[in-house]
Amino acid sequence: MAIASILLLLGLFPAFFLFVLQLILVIMLGDLLWRARHITGENVRALLTWSNAAVWQFTIFFLINAYAFDLLPGSPPKLRTVALESWIGTFSSSLVLMLWLQIQNPSVLKNAILRWLPVGLMASFSIATYFYIFSYPGQRIQVFTPNPLIPPFWFLVFTLISFCWFDQMSQAQKCIRLTLFVFAGIMIVYASARFLMLAWLVAAVVLAIYVIFLSPRHLRSQQMRFLAVGGMLVVGGVLMTDFLAGGLMIARFENLLEVRSDSARWQVELPRLLIWPAAWSITQENWLLGIGQANERTALAAQIGWDRWLRAHHAYLSYLISGGVLALISGLFFQAPILRLLHPTHLRAMMPAFIGLGVVITLNAFTESVFQSVVAVQAYILASLITLRAANG
Repeated sequence: MAIASILLLLGLFPAFFLFVLQLILVIMLGDLLWRARHITGENVRALLTWSNAAVWQFTIFFLINAYAFDLLPGSPPKLRTVALESWIGTFSSSLVLMLWLQIQNPSVLKNAILRWLPVGLMASFSIATYFYIFSYPGQRIQVFTPNPLIPPFWFLVFTLISFCWFDQMSQAQKCIRLTLFVFAGIMIVYASARFLMLAWLVAAVVLAIYVIFLSPRHLRSQQMRFLAVGGMLVVGGVLMTDFLAGGLMIARFENLLEVRSDSARWQVELPRLLIWPAAWSITQENWLLGIGQANERTALAAQIGWDRWLRAHHAYLSYLISGGVLALISGLFFQAPILRLLHPTHLRAMMPAFIGLGVVITLNAFTESVFQSVVAVQAYILASLITLRAANG
């Protein structure tokens, strides 16, 4: 029951964000207390894995970072306290997750992903659709999250995880996954997320190659034609959805093309072109130890000369600003365990999860400071460790 509830809630994360993580933590704690007699010394010793170590070093590094660096003038005083509390909470909740996973049967976890994650995602899509049609017609929506990019990004990542064990699914289950992938594209339209749409297209191509690879050799040509035609229809349908709702996303793409020769307008339309050089300039001056994660937005605002409260919009530049080369190494090690899914014993079943947790998240990291959000870090830890555990099922 606990596993089903947690996977159902994970599918609701794109709509409800932090509240879902809090509920999942409560359920895990309750389940651990209920099954405390089953926890042995062997379970505790089994926590010492490279995957868990990658999480520990990352959370501890940024906890120390938050403690070690004083705030720059102009930074809100509460930032340091919030950062310390957030990283302590992340480290503690990750320990609960790791211990909880140790007493779970990987096969049961796998079945819960197959059965309940799509249900939660369908509910998230229904909620987002309601908001898009009735609350914010023709506008970017964010549902119950602080940013319109959050729902489509995590919906796409979790949809790709739901494709794992694709060749073991029934036809109905496969149709549900393909439907969810179409919904992922529509969710991107709801947020008018230009760069995320490109990530969705990349994921579609890689996923199509994966599905063709799973097919018997004599059916691969037929599958290729079917996916090519189906893909064009899906992309057309997603773009038509945007067009019928006012064409906000298409308009945002058109704006980029129209102003590409006008540097001033280009920077207004795509402020990253101002932010990235400023971020790089800060890293050159503080390349070894950085200036502290809590100071990133203050330093960028001072460097650019504006009053906007933005991060570097590039996870790896944000690492360099926060803690220099050491932070970058810590961040890369944090993401490294997902490479286990490429091992020959897991590749056939788990390739879609690698596309989501590896490819899509890394692509997003080049345009967003995704791991500067502690909630995003917690969601990634939850999704990646559950997926790695279920891979053994």
